[in-house]
Amino acid sequence: MLTPAYLSGVSAEVVDLFAQVEEDIASDMVRRMMKMGYVSETTQWQARKAREMGMFQEDLTATLSKASGQSRKDITRIMGQAASRSLSFDDAIYRRAGLAPGAISQSPAMRAILLQGTSQTMGLITNFTKTTATSSYAGLNGLLDRAYIQIMSGAFAPSRAIHMAVTELARNGITQVSYASGNSSVEAAVRRAVTTGVNQSISKLQLARAEEMGCELVEVSSHAGARPSHAVWQGRVYCIKGYHKEYGDFYRETGYGDGDGLCGWNCYHSFFPFFEGLSTRSFSEDPAADAGRDNDLEYEQQQRQRYYERQVRAAKRECVTYNAAAQAARSDGDREMYLHDFQGASVKLKNREARLRNYLEETGRGRDRTREQVGGFDRSVSGKAVWADRKARG
Repeated sequence: MLTPAYLSGVSAEVVDLFAQVEEDIASDMVRRMMKMGYVSETTQWQARKAREMGMFQEDLTATLSKASGQSRKDITRIMGQAASRSLSFDDAIYRRAGLAPGAISQSPAMRAILLQGTSQTMGLITNFTKTTATSSYAGLNGLLDRAYIQIMSGAFAPSRAIHMAVTELARNGITQVSYASGNSSVEAAVRRAVTTGVNQSISKLQLARAEEMGCELVEVSSHAGARPSHAVWQGRVYCIKGYHKEYGDFYRETGYGDGDGLCGWNCYHSFFPFFEGLSTRSFSEDPAADAGRDNDLEYEQQQRQRYYERQVRAAKRECVTYNAAAQAARSDGDREMYLHDFQGASVKLKNREARLRNYLEETGRGRDRTREQVGGFDRSVSGKAVWADRKARG
C-alpha cells in the first residue's frame, strides 16, 4: 500500500525539474527578446532574428534533452522505491497469513509490469517535453514577429514593443497542456502523470501479488477531503474475484481501471490485502467525519487552497521573468522599467501569499510549500522580492 501522503509527494523531484526547465527557457527567451529591442533596421532585425531563433532552437533542444534523460532516471528510481515500499507493506500481511511471497526480482511478470509502467509514464513526459519545445519556439517567434510589426508600423518604440512581449511572457508562461477538462501547466501535467503512473503501476503489482498469494479481499485506504466520487467507496473491504456475501465487487464499486476510479487520475487512494479472521479494518470510511468535519467541505477547501497556491506560483514566475529582463537590459531606462515591473510583481506575490496564509488560518489547513515552489525563484530573487515589496509599501 502507498499512503496518500506518499502519493502526494511522489512526483516532487520530477515536477521541480520541469519547473526549473520552464523558467530557464523563459529566461532565455527574455534575453533574446531584449537583444532584439536594440535592432530597428529591417534587414538587421531579420538577420538577428534568424540567428537568435537558430541559437534558441539549439539551446532548447539541449536543455530538454538533458531534462528528459534526468527524468527517466528519476522515474525509474521512483517506481522502484514505490514498488519496494508498497510490496513490503503487503508482504508483511501475507507472511502473517502464513504465506511466503518472493522478491520482485524473482518474478519476470512483476518486473515486466514495473518496466511497462515506467515506459508509459516516460512516454507522457516525453510528450510534454515535445509540447514544451514546440510552444517555446512558436512563442518566441510569435512574440518577436508581433514586436517587429509594432515597431515597423511606428506604433511603438522598440523598447516599448519588447516590454509588451516580456510582460505577456511573464504573465502567461510558455506552455499549456490540453486536457478534456481544460488547459494545464506542464508542471501540473507532470505531477499528474507521475502520481498516476506510479499509483497505477504499483496497483497492478499488488493485484499480481494477490493472484499469486490466492488473496481475494483487499481494503482500500481513505483520507479526509477525498474527491466526492471517491468518498463513496473509500475505507472499505472489497472482493477482487467479484461477488462475496459480505464484501462488494472491487472493480465495479471502486471503478478500478477507469481514469476517474481507484488509482486513476490524481488518485491518492491505494489498497492492501485483507484476510478474514486475521485482518482488522485499518481505515475509516469517512475520516473527515471522525474529525468533526464534512468531507465535501474539506474537498472544496482543498481545491481552494490549490487555487491560491497556483496564484502564488504565477506571481513568482512573473518575478523571475522580470528579474531576468532587468539583468539583460542594456540601458538604465529599460532596467528601471523592468525593476518597476519586478516591484509590482513582488507586491502581487506578497499579497497572494498573505491571502493563502489567511485562508489556511481560517480553515485550519496545513501549508504545503512544495506546491508554492517555482524554478528560478531562488534565495536571491526571493530576497529582492521582499525588499521590493517593502520599498513599494513605504
